[in-house]
Amino acid sequence: MFLLITIIILLFIIMCLISTIKLINYLPEREIKRRNDPLSIKLKQLVVFKNQVETSLYIIIAILSAVDIFILIKSLSTLDGLVIIVILFLVFVGLVRSRVSKIIRFLGKIFLPLIIKITYKLNKKKLLNKKDVSEKKLHTGIYDLNDVDELIERQLTQDDNRILREDLKRIKNLINLEKYSVSSFVIDKDYYPVIEPKDLITPIIIDDVKKTDRPFLPVTLDNEIVGVVPEEIFVLKNTGHIEDFMDSNIKFISNHFSLMETLSYFIHSKKDYLIVQDDYNAYLGLVYLRDIVNWIFVLEV
Repeated sequence: MFLLITIIILLFIIMCLISTIKLINYLPEREIKRRNDPLSIKLKQLVVFKNQVETSLYIIIAILSAVDIFILIKSLSTLDGLVIIVILFLVFVGLVRSRVSKIIRFLGKIFLPLIIKITYKLNKKKLLNKKDVSEKKLHTGIYDLNDVDELIERQLTQDDNRILREDLKRIKNLINLEKYSVSSFVIDKDYYPVIEPKDLITPIIIDDVKKTDRPFLPVTLDNEIVGVVPEEIFVLKNTGHIEDFMDSNIKFISNHFSLMETLSYFIHSKKDYLIVQDDYNAYLGLVYLRDIVNWIFVLEV
């Protein structure tokens, strides 16, 4: 009788373990990865051996059930033995299917670490070999920057996206620096008031400069740029000629430059602005470092 009770208790414990293992199917993988409590860490390990462990437990159940049947039939009448076997079968099947039972999950959490520990030690070498194989065969499916760009675009449409849209746009902008041309950021020469080197700083010029809201303004002569003057000069000074404050050491770039080339040129020139020319070296306008930086990092201008 003692042996019978022991076997029934063992069957109950094993059913609890099976039910807990089956719960893994209903736990999202990313939620398991995010959680770092001891049980979740053991669950991560168990996922690798889930099918193997579950099969082993069913084999143990079959053996214990066979022993149960043998004891019952031997010690009881045939009818009583069959009735008890049917009841046990229904109870155990109910336990296996009761995947959300709090009692089963509680008992499963108690016994789960033990079986995981044993299984993990027995299969440690196999796990390492399997990991090496999976790493060799795993492919991201990304071959060039266009694939990354497409991946970010899809991520932007995800309803449950946990990455800020601004962060995704920053990544997208950074990987596309070679794709975009500087011509999109040029402030056309016609946008600025006409300022010549010999012009005096007058209230009229100061008023025209304020309307542009640009940190630097081009100085032209015969429709060709000869220098650049800082906007702050018109605030601090109200007398003198433009040429007294003009920077004649100006740097030129082609309108075909990519943003990557432009940023590199900004670094080497140590300027906050560059003069953009067309294929015939004609002056088109100015490009500002701050405009490109604001675009890359999705900042408010």
